[in-house]
Amino acid sequence: MGAMKSFYKARYLERGPSPAFFLGHLLTEKGKPDMGVKYLEEAIRKNPRDEAADFDRADAYEQIGRTNELLGHPQRAEKAYRLALSTRPDSPVASNNLAGLLSERGALKGANSILEKLLTRYPRLDMAWVTLGANRLRSRNLEGARVAFETALNINPNNVPSRENLSSMEKMVLMPRTKITDLPNGVKVSEEEMKRSLAEQRALFSNSKRV
Repeated sequence: MGAMKSFYKARYLERGPSPAFFLGHLLTEKGKPDMGVKYLEEAIRKNPRDEAADFDRADAYEQIGRTNELLGHPQRAEKAYRLALSTRPDSPVASNNLAGLLSERGALKGANSILEKLLTRYPRLDMAWVTLGANRLRSRNLEGARVAFETALNINPNNVPSRENLSSMEKMVLMPRTKITDLPNGVKVSEEEMKRSLAEQRALFSNSKRV
Protein backbone atom coordinates (compact mmCIF):
# COMPACT_ATOMS: atom_id res chain seq x y z
CA MET A 1 0.00 0.00 0.00
CA GLY A 2 2.99 2.32 0.50
CA ALA A 3 3.67 2.60 -3.22
CA MET A 4 0.01 3.24 -4.00
CA LYS A 5 -0.19 6.03 -1.43
CA SER A 6 2.93 7.58 -2.89
CA PHE A 7 1.46 7.60 -6.39
CA TYR A 8 -1.83 9.07 -5.13
CA LYS A 9 0.12 11.82 -3.35
CA ALA A 10 2.34 12.47 -6.37
CA ARG A 11 -0.72 12.72 -8.63
CA TYR A 12 -2.17 15.52 -6.52
CA LEU A 13 1.14 17.34 -6.04
CA GLU A 14 2.17 17.45 -9.71
CA ARG A 15 0.42 17.83 -13.04
CA GLY A 16 2.56 15.36 -14.96
CA PRO A 17 1.13 12.12 -16.36
CA SER A 18 3.52 9.59 -14.78
CA PRO A 19 1.83 9.22 -11.35
CA ALA A 20 -1.51 8.48 -13.04
CA PHE A 21 0.14 5.86 -15.29
CA PHE A 22 1.85 4.01 -12.44
CA LEU A 23 -1.23 4.29 -10.26
CA GLY A 24 -3.36 2.73 -12.99
CA HIS A 25 -0.83 -0.06 -13.47
CA LEU A 26 -0.62 -0.75 -9.74
CA LEU A 27 -4.39 -0.74 -9.22
CA THR A 28 -4.76 -3.34 -11.96
CA GLU A 29 -2.10 -5.53 -10.33
CA LYS A 30 -3.91 -5.18 -7.00
CA GLY A 31 -7.15 -6.53 -8.46
CA LYS A 32 -8.89 -3.22 -9.18
CA PRO A 33 -8.77 -3.06 -13.00
CA ASP A 34 -11.88 -0.88 -13.31
CA MET A 35 -10.15 1.83 -11.28
CA GLY A 36 -6.89 1.18 -13.12
CA VAL A 37 -8.41 2.04 -16.51
CA LYS A 38 -9.56 5.41 -15.21
CA TYR A 39 -6.04 6.50 -14.27
CA LEU A 40 -4.44 5.02 -17.38
CA GLU A 41 -6.80 7.05 -19.56
CA GLU A 42 -5.93 10.12 -17.50
CA ALA A 43 -2.23 9.44 -18.14
CA ILE A 44 -2.86 9.33 -21.89
CA ARG A 45 -4.77 12.63 -21.82
CA LYS A 46 -1.88 14.26 -19.96
CA ASN A 47 0.72 12.90 -22.39
CA PRO A 48 -0.64 13.73 -25.89
CA ARG A 49 2.81 14.18 -27.45
CA ASP A 50 4.60 11.34 -25.63
CA GLU A 51 6.81 13.73 -23.72
CA ALA A 52 6.72 11.80 -20.43
CA ALA A 53 10.07 10.32 -19.42
CA ASP A 54 8.66 7.15 -17.80
CA PHE A 55 6.16 5.85 -20.38
CA ASP A 56 4.55 6.55 -23.73
CA ARG A 57 0.96 6.24 -24.88
CA ALA A 58 1.59 2.79 -26.32
CA ASP A 59 2.55 1.56 -22.84
CA ALA A 60 -0.69 2.93 -21.44
CA TYR A 61 -2.85 1.54 -24.25
CA GLU A 62 -1.24 -1.89 -23.82
CA GLN A 63 -2.06 -1.81 -20.13
CA ILE A 64 -5.63 -0.68 -20.87
CA GLY A 65 -5.95 -3.60 -23.25
CA ARG A 66 -4.80 -6.09 -20.62
CA THR A 67 -7.05 -4.46 -18.04
CA ASN A 68 -10.10 -4.70 -20.28
CA GLU A 69 -9.32 -8.36 -20.91
CA LEU A 70 -9.38 -8.89 -17.15
CA LEU A 71 -12.71 -7.07 -17.00
CA GLY A 72 -14.17 -9.28 -19.75
CA HIS A 73 -14.38 -6.52 -22.39
CA PRO A 74 -12.63 -8.00 -25.46
CA GLN A 75 -13.87 -5.31 -27.87
CA ARG A 76 -12.48 -2.54 -25.68
CA ALA A 77 -9.25 -4.49 -25.29
CA GLU A 78 -8.96 -4.91 -29.06
CA LYS A 79 -9.48 -1.17 -29.56
CA ALA A 80 -6.78 -0.40 -26.99
CA TYR A 81 -4.25 -2.72 -28.67
CA ARG A 82 -4.97 -1.15 -32.06
CA LEU A 83 -4.41 2.30 -30.55
CA ALA A 84 -1.13 1.07 -29.08
CA LEU A 85 -0.06 -0.10 -32.54
CA SER A 86 -1.07 3.23 -34.06
CA THR A 87 1.47 4.96 -31.82
CA ARG A 88 4.08 2.17 -31.82
CA PRO A 89 3.56 -0.05 -34.90
CA ASP A 90 6.18 -2.63 -33.88
CA SER A 91 4.84 -3.22 -30.36
CA PRO A 92 5.27 -6.97 -29.68
CA VAL A 93 2.90 -6.93 -26.69
CA ALA A 94 0.05 -5.22 -28.53
CA SER A 95 0.62 -7.35 -31.66
CA ASN A 96 0.60 -10.64 -29.75
CA ASN A 97 -2.39 -9.79 -27.60
CA LEU A 98 -4.40 -8.37 -30.50
CA ALA A 99 -3.71 -11.55 -32.47
CA GLY A 100 -4.90 -13.57 -29.49
CA LEU A 101 -8.18 -11.67 -29.33
CA LEU A 102 -8.76 -11.98 -33.07
CA SER A 103 -8.08 -15.70 -32.87
CA GLU A 104 -10.56 -16.11 -30.03
CA ARG A 105 -13.36 -14.49 -32.00
CA GLY A 106 -12.63 -16.55 -35.08
CA ALA A 107 -10.69 -14.03 -37.19
CA LEU A 108 -7.97 -16.63 -37.76
CA LYS A 109 -6.50 -15.16 -40.95
CA GLY A 110 -6.18 -11.73 -39.39
CA ALA A 111 -4.48 -13.19 -36.33
CA ASN A 112 -2.12 -15.23 -38.49
CA SER A 113 -1.12 -12.18 -40.53
CA ILE A 114 -0.22 -10.21 -37.41
CA LEU A 115 1.76 -13.10 -35.93
CA GLU A 116 3.73 -13.72 -39.12
CA LYS A 117 4.86 -10.08 -39.16
CA LEU A 118 5.64 -10.19 -35.43
CA LEU A 119 7.73 -13.35 -35.71
CA THR A 120 9.59 -12.00 -38.74
CA ARG A 121 10.79 -9.16 -36.51
CA TYR A 122 11.12 -11.18 -33.28
CA PRO A 123 11.78 -14.78 -34.38
CA ARG A 124 12.77 -15.95 -30.90
CA LEU A 125 9.76 -14.52 -29.08
CA ASP A 126 8.56 -17.83 -27.68
CA MET A 127 5.19 -16.58 -26.42
CA ALA A 128 4.31 -15.37 -29.93
CA TRP A 129 4.94 -18.93 -31.15
CA VAL A 130 2.50 -20.09 -28.46
CA THR A 131 -0.16 -17.70 -29.75
CA LEU A 132 0.50 -18.87 -33.32
CA GLY A 133 0.15 -22.48 -32.20
CA ALA A 134 -3.17 -21.74 -30.53
CA ASN A 135 -4.38 -19.95 -33.66
CA ARG A 136 -3.42 -22.97 -35.79
CA LEU A 137 -5.23 -25.26 -33.37
CA ARG A 138 -8.41 -23.27 -33.90
CA SER A 139 -8.12 -23.83 -37.64
CA ARG A 140 -7.51 -27.57 -37.01
CA ASN A 141 -4.00 -27.31 -38.44
CA LEU A 142 -2.59 -29.81 -35.95
CA GLU A 143 0.79 -30.26 -37.64
CA GLY A 144 1.30 -26.50 -37.88
CA ALA A 145 0.31 -26.10 -34.24
CA ARG A 146 2.73 -28.82 -33.19
CA VAL A 147 5.58 -27.10 -35.06
CA ALA A 148 4.75 -23.77 -33.41
CA PHE A 149 4.63 -25.21 -29.89
CA GLU A 150 7.82 -27.20 -30.43
CA THR A 151 9.54 -24.05 -31.72
CA ALA A 152 8.51 -22.23 -28.55
CA LEU A 153 9.95 -25.08 -26.46
CA ASN A 154 13.19 -25.07 -28.44
CA ILE A 155 13.55 -21.37 -27.64
CA ASN A 156 12.48 -21.78 -24.03
CA PRO A 157 12.34 -25.33 -22.59
CA ASN A 158 10.34 -23.99 -19.63
CA ASN A 159 7.47 -22.73 -21.79
CA VAL A 160 4.56 -24.29 -19.89
CA PRO A 161 1.67 -23.41 -22.27
CA SER A 162 3.42 -25.12 -25.19
CA ARG A 163 4.16 -28.23 -23.17
CA GLU A 164 0.54 -28.44 -21.96
CA ASN A 165 -0.90 -27.86 -25.42
CA LEU A 166 1.36 -30.47 -27.03
CA SER A 167 0.25 -32.98 -24.43
CA SER A 168 -3.40 -32.13 -24.89
CA MET A 169 -3.24 -32.28 -28.68
CA GLU A 170 -3.16 -36.05 -28.40
CA LYS A 171 -6.76 -35.74 -27.24
CA MET A 172 -7.68 -34.02 -30.51
CA VAL A 173 -6.07 -36.81 -32.54
CA LEU A 174 -7.90 -39.51 -30.60
CA MET A 175 -11.17 -37.58 -30.44
CA PRO A 176 -11.54 -35.38 -33.55
CA ARG A 177 -14.66 -33.66 -32.20
CA THR A 178 -12.82 -32.27 -29.22
CA LYS A 179 -13.45 -28.55 -28.82
CA ILE A 180 -10.57 -26.10 -28.63
CA THR A 181 -12.09 -24.79 -25.41
CA ASP A 182 -11.32 -28.16 -23.83
CA LEU A 183 -7.59 -27.56 -24.26
CA PRO A 184 -5.26 -25.27 -22.29
CA ASN A 185 -5.62 -21.76 -23.70
CA GLY A 186 -2.22 -20.70 -24.97
CA VAL A 187 -3.51 -17.38 -26.30
CA LYS A 188 -3.72 -15.72 -22.90
CA VAL A 189 -0.12 -14.77 -22.46
CA SER A 190 0.56 -13.09 -19.13
CA GLU A 191 2.37 -9.78 -18.97
CA GLU A 192 5.17 -11.44 -16.98
CA GLU A 193 5.68 -14.12 -19.66
CA MET A 194 5.82 -11.52 -22.42
CA LYS A 195 8.31 -9.37 -20.48
CA ARG A 196 10.58 -12.36 -19.95
CA SER A 197 10.31 -13.43 -23.57
CA LEU A 198 11.05 -9.90 -24.79
CA ALA A 199 14.01 -9.54 -22.43
CA GLU A 200 15.55 -12.74 -23.78
CA GLN A 201 14.96 -11.60 -27.38
CA ARG A 202 16.66 -8.24 -26.72
CA ALA A 203 19.57 -9.92 -24.98
CA LEU A 204 20.05 -12.12 -28.04
CA PHE A 205 20.15 -9.06 -30.33
CA SER A 206 22.59 -7.33 -28.00
CA ASN A 207 24.94 -10.33 -27.89
CA SER A 208 24.85 -10.73 -31.68
CA LYS A 209 25.96 -7.11 -32.10
CA ARG A 210 29.00 -7.71 -29.91
CA VAL A 211 30.18 -10.71 -31.94
